[in-house]
Amino acid sequence: MRVSVIQLRIGLVIAMVAEMLIFTRATGLTLIAMTVGTATTLMGMMYFYRQAAAIGILIISGAAAAAIEITSLTEVSTLLTATFGMVIPVIVLMLDALSAELDESTKIVVRRGPVLRIVGFVAASMISVPLVAFLTSIVAPGVATRLPVLTEAAIILVVAIAALTALTWREPKAVKPETSE
Repeated sequence: MRVSVIQLRIGLVIAMVAEMLIFTRATGLTLIAMTVGTATTLMGMMYFYRQAAAIGILIISGAAAAAIEITSLTEVSTLLTATFGMVIPVIVLMLDALSAELDESTKIVVRRGPVLRIVGFVAASMISVPLVAFLTSIVAPGVATRLPVLTEAAIILVVAIAALTALTWREPKAVKPETSE
């Protein structure tokens, strides 16, 4: 039995959405939003319409982000929940949805540099709060007993702004035009 590319993509979307539902506290509204997002993504992939697939991914990730219960990013369990419940499935779904095009014969080129920059940005944002809490506990043990949620958000924003500034700091390389032979 041979599995087509579209069947593989449909299975991947269903698996990632089911995995996100495992980590979230799914209410009726969350289930409706996830169902609408999944249907939009699947329809976009089946009809090779990238824009519909991307909108479906936005709906799915928004519903999952609203339903996931993360109280603090200083605990390992919440970091794992955020990573496996949101970051990895959304990245996999995004890559799959953004490659939904009619012409399947074209190569999808994934360059190592941009992927490493994105992975570094996500890792820096995820690790920033535990790292600051650890460093604060070494310097001032009485202060770092519990970081308020607003402080955690401020730390993530500062790291995100610094990382985005570092990512946009360098100038783009000039691309040599291809010569046709």
